[in-house]
Amino acid sequence: MLDVDEFRFERALKDAREHGISLAVSNPCFEVWLLLHRADLRTPFPTAKDVLVRLRSQLPHYEKSGLRFADFEDHVVDAITRARSLPGAEQVLGPNPTSGVWRVIQAVLPA
Repeated sequence: MLDVDEFRFERALKDAREHGISLAVSNPCFEVWLLLHRADLRTPFPTAKDVLVRLRSQLPHYEKSGLRFADFEDHVVDAITRARSLPGAEQVLGPNPTSGVWRVIQAVLPA
């Protein structure tokens, strides 16, 4: 998985394409995927920090280094549905906000 705010992002995209590696990109950051568990998103975020502020308005205790699956597990299907409905959801790098993490999660969920 890659965040758009990652250093050397363009290089990672190029290397992945050259080696046949599929990517799950969140734009502008991974927290978009987490926020999709709780809310519909349509408006672009100016920065990744703004996504974090919005997520913390939903989950005040959220910390990047202490992700608690229990905060999100009951809303995984909602997050997949919301992510798939975003413009550019089928692209590797969709517009802000998008997250391709749904493809990874859907691939591992039981049928």
